Amino acid sequence: MKTVLRQEWRASKKRIFIASAVLAAIMGFCILINVFAYYTKAKHISGFGSLLYMLCLQLATWGVVVFSLTKGSGNLHTVLFKNTNYLMLTVPKRSWILMGGKILMNLFEFIIYAIPSAIYLSFLGPTGEFLFFHTNSIFITKFESSGTSYWYNVKMLYKTVFDNLGQSLQILLSIVIIFVVIQVFFNMAFAIFASFIKSKKKHSILMSVIIFFMFYIPIKVSSSLYDTFFAHTASPQILATVAIMVLFAVVYFVLTSWLMENKIEV
Repeated sequence: MKTVLRQEWRASKKRIFIASAVLAAIMGFCILINVFAYYTKAKHISGFGSLLYMLCLQLATWGVVVFSLTKGSGNLHTVLFKNTNYLMLTVPKRSWILMGGKILMNLFEFIIYAIPSAIYLSFLGPTGEFLFFHTNSIFITKFESSGTSYWYNVKMLYKTVFDNLGQSLQILLSIVIIFVVIQVFFNMAFAIFASFIKSKKKHSILMSVIIFFMFYIPIKVSSSLYDTFFAHTASPQILATVAIMVLFAVVYFVLTSWLMENKIEV
């Protein structure tokens, strides 16, 4: 496992450095523009700032997740559908070790992006008071301040997180689990395609159908099991659903490893 992690880090560190630098530059620029608009109450900048605010909000959340899942080390698509796939499939390591190493490295990469993104958002978020919480009309824009300063709002964000540390850690753990589960589900779809379709050509519709069923089956099963066993208990549906999805992820991981060893041809 250590060897796999070391190799994946060497292959990923350049991409991680470039992506982190680009993320920092974009978010830093957005924060500067919006902080300037916040302090100067410059209405001619607030429109541009609002656009940047929404774009950066998407970038630092969904953008980070999608990039990590599609371009990260744990994505088997680049391994199974490139002409160099034999280099991975002929490595003298068990497939579950290779899979586990790639997924762990991808999770580490996601965390490298996610932690700075959360920090960037903590400085960007309070500027939304000026950008969005004001009264607009055709002829006048009147700023309605809450009476608190920008730095006070930043401080309160961190205070809220640390005052509710238990809940914050639960949210972080849930994000990590969901990220790994989604990665395993996608990899299962890629492994099925590579095992039975045996084509390196892009079949987007067919691949989309396989991916759909990889997610649909666990969601349908979890819904049915919840209605049968947990509907009359105090267990929240979201917890039961996540637990069942994790069980499916374990099954998918084992099946993907088996397909890589026995069905996928180099």
